[in-house]
Amino acid sequence: MQTMRTWHFPWHWLWILLAVLALMMLIPAHARNNPPGAAQAPVLIPHVFLADYAMSRTEPKGCERPRAEQFFFTGDPYAYLWLRVDGVRKGDRPVVSWIRPSGVVHRVDRWDPLLTDGERCLSARIAISGDVPADEPGRWIARVEWNGMLLLENEFFVLDPSRPMITEK
Repeated sequence: MQTMRTWHFPWHWLWILLAVLALMMLIPAHARNNPPGAAQAPVLIPHVFLADYAMSRTEPKGCERPRAEQFFFTGDPYAYLWLRVDGVRKGDRPVVSWIRPSGVVHRVDRWDPLLTDGERCLSARIAISGDVPADEPGRWIARVEWNGMLLLENEFFVLDPSRPMITEK
């Protein structure tokens, strides 16, 4: 008498493979690809935590959060960007780029390399009245990069009160 053999899929191998893949996901890519003692790959996300930020008409004072504004007028002298970050490391290099409504970079401001670890409050300003923003009202962007990685992209509006505005209901 002949017995018929049935084939069964080796499920146990699939479960082992899935477990190995899950463990690989827990190990950062730079640790998997670089043996101990080798040069480490750059970190692809900022190591800082953006705790708070605001745009304001008034100059920020230290870590005291200024009154937040999203709309500025062509007659306003400045628009200030204030941010509070945690996890700062000595030598970090934050940068803010001011982007025009056309998408062109208007100006880039660089802070000096930071000298201490921990929490920091930073501020930057852009002149409005008598400068390019007064001549180019519209949607502006303050883009903050931390060591070359995007940390914040905040839009704000420069409005010309002498021009009529079209709004949607």
